[in-house]
Amino acid sequence: MISPILPMRFAYAVWLQSESDVCAKDDACIAQRGALYYSCAIKAMIADWRLKFKLKLPFLWVQISPWEGHEAQTSSTQLPQMRLGQMAANELPDTAVATAVDLGSNASSKGWDTGDEHGPDPWGMRVLCCCLLCCSTSAGPR
Repeated sequence: MISPILPMRFAYAVWLQSESDVCAKDDACIAQRGALYYSCAIKAMIADWRLKFKLKLPFLWVQISPWEGHEAQTSSTQLPQMRLGQMAANELPDTAVATAVDLGSNASSKGWDTGDEHGPDPWGMRVLCCCLLCCSTSAGPR
């Protein structure tokens, strides 16, 4: 997937994960989906990208916002479990999270709905803060 862009050099990567990796139901989770799988997969992906790009590559990621109802009826525990799975990325050096637990359908009165289709506000400033934190302390490219 990243082979065509390997000759390029990046100052950092920003990852916005889709809710489609959340299990459809509490009692049924297909292979390669769910918080447990994701907690391993995200660390492996970051390590793989750093290896293939031959960079320290700071990795910034956006937390899944509170939203229920993608693909199937999710429960109130699915998204919190996925957020915990996402936190595994922070076990690696040069990573940072832009929180989004206050965004999404629970914040729809502010007009943000699911949070990810309305441009950089309110996410942009949060990712910028992560970038300043992570990239200013990294020995990687600037």
